[in-house]
Amino acid sequence: MSLYVVKAIIVTDNTGEKIVGKYYPSHTGEYPLEEDQKILETKLFQKAKTNGDVVLVGDYVAVFRVSNDVSFFVIGDADENELMLLSVLNTLYLSLDTLLKHSVDKTNILDNFDYLLLVMDELVDRGIILQKFSDEIVPKVSLSKNDTELTIETIADQSVSGVLENVKEKFISSFFYK
Repeated sequence: MSLYVVKAIIVTDNTGEKIVGKYYPSHTGEYPLEEDQKILETKLFQKAKTNGDVVLVGDYVAVFRVSNDVSFFVIGDADENELMLLSVLNTLYLSLDTLLKHSVDKTNILDNFDYLLLVMDELVDRGIILQKFSDEIVPKVSLSKNDTELTIETIADQSVSGVLENVKEKFISSFFYK
């Protein structure tokens, strides 16, 4: 058994088109080739239409969940524990469901794409599961987005000349006040 449980997290729309796919390196540090990724994604989507919640594709096992017009896949090696993968999938979905106010669909995901990426980053790093509970992820992700929005709003409220003046002051201070 290895710490590197997750090989990929993929989100597709209802036509099988990838919204996002995050692949993690194998224990040798290699990532799958782009052609292999596309083949895997196509096979996964086709098998997911006819099978239950777990599909076996080649050397991989995948658990998936469909919500409105979006499919979520968590992929591991064929000998990986499906319950661990299912735990990652549920945490991913529940975190997004909370952040998107119970409206997990393609439009909402694309409008809040940063939430999706941040949740994936908080959940898994290089294939290692970091968090098991959405209650731990949601506050971190929402805090990150609120900080970003505050900065953007502050800049948007300033005029162009005000922004240029701030940049000029920071540039000058970086040389003289070290």
